[in-house]
Amino acid sequence: MYTIEFQKRGLPHAHFLIILMDGYNLLTPQAYDKIVCAQLPDPYIDHHLYKLVTKHMIHSPGHDKIAFSVHNNDTNVEIDEIKEYQFARWVSPQEAAWRLFAFSINEMTPTVCQLQLHLDGQQFVSFENNQTVDQIINNPMIRKTMLTEFFLMNKINNDAINLNILHKEFPQHFVWSSSYKIWSHRKQHLTVGRIVTCHPTEGERYYLRLLLMNVRGPKSYEDLRTMDGRCYSTFREATEKRGLLHSDNNLIECMSEVVSYQMPYS
Repeated sequence: MYTIEFQKRGLPHAHFLIILMDGYNLLTPQAYDKIVCAQLPDPYIDHHLYKLVTKHMIHSPGHDKIAFSVHNNDTNVEIDEIKEYQFARWVSPQEAAWRLFAFSINEMTPTVCQLQLHLDGQQFVSFENNQTVDQIINNPMIRKTMLTEFFLMNKINNDAINLNILHKEFPQHFVWSSSYKIWSHRKQHLTVGRIVTCHPTEGERYYLRLLLMNVRGPKSYEDLRTMDGRCYSTFREATEKRGLLHSDNNLIECMSEVVSYQMPYS
């Protein structure tokens, strides 16, 4: 994972987050010093390079926000003192050129797929300004989400049925099409799934998330609420019957994921 940054006078530089395999982790400052070096060129040996580095690559603490004013030379025009001052972001020539050429600003590997979390019929709906209420309601696509189609795949797709996996594991094997609102088989690229976070005060939505994190291959909301052949009326009841509220399993899973992926889901 990396991101490109610029200072007001500076050249582009990158911030990297690199996760090493077990056995290669750097645990002491001395270990970092062996592979990371940050020093200025000698001003006597390479004076020209020293001037370039100190001019373009060293900056004092600050930010890229500026305030500027717009004046009207016509003294007869009344000036609005509020609108006169503008607040904007300062973009250096280097950053402007970087963006004009559409160079990459950041990248993350593996890709993280954010999985939607919503109760039945409570998903977000996008629509055009010129659409009527009837057109929106009668559009079957608004009822299709990553979650509802995950349930459907566990009903009709043999591979999904045989895999019998959790919702967060689904993007490792299938890819979501936001245009057609369907899951299809993944052919390349590693992707990590993460269900959006949810606070316990959100009630049923929080308990739905707990169930999705622990129940494999659910086929519907009702299936998630079913335990030992009985369908409970709320997700909270279902989580209680599964023992998810009487232990620290969710905390243990979170910390276990930190160890394995170093990318916690909550």
